[in-house]
Amino acid sequence: WLAEKGLAWLSGGAFALGAGYLVTVAAQQNWFTPPVRLACALFLGAVLLGASEWTLRASRQRPPGHPLLAALFAGAGMVAFYAVVWAAHGLYGFLDAPAAAALLLVCAVLLAALSVRHGQAIGLLAIAMALLTPAITTVSAWSSVALTLFVCMVSASGLALAALRRWAWAAVAALTGLYFWFFEALANDDTRRALIFLATASLGA
Repeated sequence: WLAEKGLAWLSGGAFALGAGYLVTVAAQQNWFTPPVRLACALFLGAVLLGASEWTLRASRQRPPGHPLLAALFAGAGMVAFYAVVWAAHGLYGFLDAPAAAALLLVCAVLLAALSVRHGQAIGLLAIAMALLTPAITTVSAWSSVALTLFVCMVSASGLALAALRRWAWAAVAALTGLYFWFFEALANDDTRRALIFLATASLGA
């Protein structure tokens, strides 16, 4: 079981890393124009999501099938979408920070919806990606109040999802994200924000 699951997760991770690497290499090598590069990455993400849905339906028609493979395809496809938003904001400047944050949050919501079909691993990825949104879009672009509300809202949603679905690792991801931003606030001498994150983590735990 461990060998089978481990190989599957390694394959899924390779898909996800490959999607992000494709966007980065295309930018460095000047392949095509920036809009074409982003469109190709979006197409790759859509293909992976389509493959995920096809695999999941085939698994349900002929159990046990390959539900884990379907989940990995879904995760890799959404990572490709994240990479597109990051590139459009960080590499090409097509999106400002608020627009990029909004699109990344949409991706996280879609991942959370997919987790209902594919299980805890996708839910964990959704929480982690959502909590990384401020870092991806440059923390300095966020006001202290906006950052505090966003992190607390995402963490509370993640903890609620973990409680409803009984997903321990999803709760761990939400709490880890809270402590990450707690230490970031301490490093920036924002004691009030740090205390709010610590209190939220304590309540969640």
